[in-house]
Amino acid sequence: IRPRQAFAAGHVPDSLEIEESGSLLAYVGWLVPFNGPIVLVSEDRAQAERITVDLFRIGYEDVRGYLTFSEWHRAGRPIAELGIATVADAREILADGTLPVIDTRFADEHKSQPLRGALKLPFDELSSWAAFAPPRSLVVCASGQRATMAASALQKAGREVVALMDGAVEDLV
Repeated sequence: IRPRQAFAAGHVPDSLEIEESGSLLAYVGWLVPFNGPIVLVSEDRAQAERITVDLFRIGYEDVRGYLTFSEWHRAGRPIAELGIATVADAREILADGTLPVIDTRFADEHKSQPLRGALKLPFDELSSWAAFAPPRSLVVCASGQRATMAASALQKAGREVVALMDGAVEDLV
C-alpha cells in the first residue's frame, strides 16, 4: 500500500503494488482473491490500520497483519526492485521495438486513444492474460498507477517488466 515510486525502489519480493488511493479497493478486487489472506506492507501503523478498516468494509476480513517496509529492510531481508522507464525511454522502446509494450488501460480508453504498436491488455482482465504475457515487456497506462500494479503482478509471475510509472499513454502518442 506504499506509493508506487517507493515500491519500485524496493519492496518485499513477490508482493503486489496497490498504492493507497481512492481506487485501492477496486484494484484489490481485481488483484487479490476474495478474502484471501493479506499482509499489508505499509509506510507506518496508521496507514495499515486505515487500509485494514477499508478492506474489512468490503469483505476482505483475513488481514493477518502488517509490516513496515523500513522494518523489513532493517532486518536485512531480501529486497526486490521494479524497473521503471521514463517517457523518453518508453518512446524509444515503442519506436525501435526493443520490448513488447503492454497497454493496461481499459478497453474504452484503447478505442478513444489507441497506442500504435502496443498490446491492448486491459487491467481489469489481467487475470485472463497474465499467464500469456510476454516474458519481457514495458507496461503503460493512463497515469502510471495501473501500469505499476500490473507490472508488480507480472514480476510476481516471473516476468521481467519495466513500468512507465510517472507518465501516460498520452505522452507517447
